[in-house]
Amino acid sequence: MKNILCGKIIALLLLFCSTIVCSQNILVDGLWYAVNKDNPATVSAIKVKDKKRAAFDIPSFITYKEKTYRVVKIEKELFWKNEFLQSVKIPNSVTSIGSCAFAVCGNLKEVILGDSVKYISSSAFSSCPNLEQIALPESVVEIMDNAFYDCSSLAHITIPSGVTTISFGAFSHCSKLKSVVVPGSVRSLGAHAFNNCTSLNNVVIEDGVTAIGAGAFQSCLSLRKITIGSSVKKIGDRAFLNCIAMAQVHISDLAAWCNIYFHNPVSNPMNSGAGLYLNGTLLTDLVVPKNVAELQNHSFYGCESLKSVSVGANVTKIAYGAFEKCTALEKIVVAPGNKVYDSRNNCNAIIETAKNVIVCDCKETLIPLGVRNENEAEKAERKRAEAIRRGHLDSGLEFLF
Repeated sequence: MKNILCGKIIALLLLFCSTIVCSQNILVDGLWYAVNKDNPATVSAIKVKDKKRAAFDIPSFITYKEKTYRVVKIEKELFWKNEFLQSVKIPNSVTSIGSCAFAVCGNLKEVILGDSVKYISSSAFSSCPNLEQIALPESVVEIMDNAFYDCSSLAHITIPSGVTTISFGAFSHCSKLKSVVVPGSVRSLGAHAFNNCTSLNNVVIEDGVTAIGAGAFQSCLSLRKITIGSSVKKIGDRAFLNCIAMAQVHISDLAAWCNIYFHNPVSNPMNSGAGLYLNGTLLTDLVVPKNVAELQNHSFYGCESLKSVSVGANVTKIAYGAFEKCTALEKIVVAPGNKVYDSRNNCNAIIETAKNVIVCDCKETLIPLGVRNENEAEKAERKRAEAIRRGHLDSGLEFLF
């Protein structure tokens, strides 16, 4: 009888006590916390006890037995697949949000992040279809793989100026996202970072970004305007595939644009027939800058605004496809004195002098005697290779470049 009474007393104490400890884990207000071994004065939120609760306001500090602990991390899978969670407030003390911490929370609508969060781990908020907005604090430096994947109600995101990493698929399939600015602090934009953001219509890649990953904006069906900073050196495989609405590509440095390495034609944002704008003015008459000796593959592929091209004596290499699909192009001139190329007899073409082969032509080209136009055969072969490539778009993982 005495044992039964003691048991009941203990049960009542547990019921009414808001803080308990078990195996060095502490329960406070519906959440379990673990003391961090590397810093015993801090804890991480590790498990939800009250799984049917709709709102959580996580504290900056918790107290147990007159000892205060600082809450510094939201551990992985803390609220994973929680169908009841609707809102959560992360305190200023937290610096890291673990992988899948809020993934597949179907009813999560509101998240308030404290101003110390630095790391948003992989899939932290992925597949939260009702998450409409989230303000990223200036403290954020890393947004990892699929962090906001398939947040299909997210219409606006401001990426802080100190972010250095936007990884694979970070905002992929955010189908209501309308605009984005990638800050210059991000040196390399991850592969598929904004893949299938079907409402995205305006993108700015700031100076400082050097690489745009494979498929970064693939199938952004509404994307009409993009501004690309002069620091970009590489654009990866199919970065702008199926960007069928693209109308304006804005740049500020023509020489820098000529030096970009495009992995293939659909790495160039103009591939669907956009116009190129230099410092806000539509580029119709291209004069290759004097400080450009080589034109890279597909530099002006699909640029429908170009009407004329003038190549200086300093140009020593024009890579394949540099002016392909420039459907409005009607005049091509190579400066006298160029040792590699010429446009003899006002032929409106670029001829590789030593081989007597046309490397670039237009609708007004007249082929001089003794000159071969191998463009058509080369185009057919490349188109065949592209058709094979496109037929295996979903066959497996893709590389950054």
